[in-house]
Amino acid sequence: MLFDKETVVILSKGKYAGCKGVIVEEIKKGDKFEYVTIVGLAKAPVPVTENMTDRQKKRRESVKCFVKKMNIRHLMSTKYKMENVFDKMQIVDTTDMSEKVCLVKEAEKLFKAAYANNPAHWVFKKQVV
Repeated sequence: MLFDKETVVILSKGKYAGCKGVIVEEIKKGDKFEYVTIVGLAKAPVPVTENMTDRQKKRRESVKCFVKKMNIRHLMSTKYKMENVFDKMQIVDTTDMSEKVCLVKEAEKLFKAAYANNPAHWVFKKQVV
């Protein structure tokens, strides 16, 4: 199936159009459409060199994430997967903002760990159109 768990997707609509994300919860049937829960990168980390200051390094290594429920028609599936990264993540109802903030912080930690293990992964590279 195109939209399996751990599949990397590109968002094609909305505020985060063009950003990459990972499906963390499989397809659910809604009232009007099918949707998935996505954890995405709003800002990916950038490579760091030795001659940069600590402040520059901290800024370039920062990660900004988002958690969204999206209609599958607004996603483009890719051949890439991020396996065993978001297995520990507990998905809860994203309508409660305090729980959603905790989810985003947890996702940022997991993306940072994944970047430390494999900085060359396709998710962290700049998308060329």
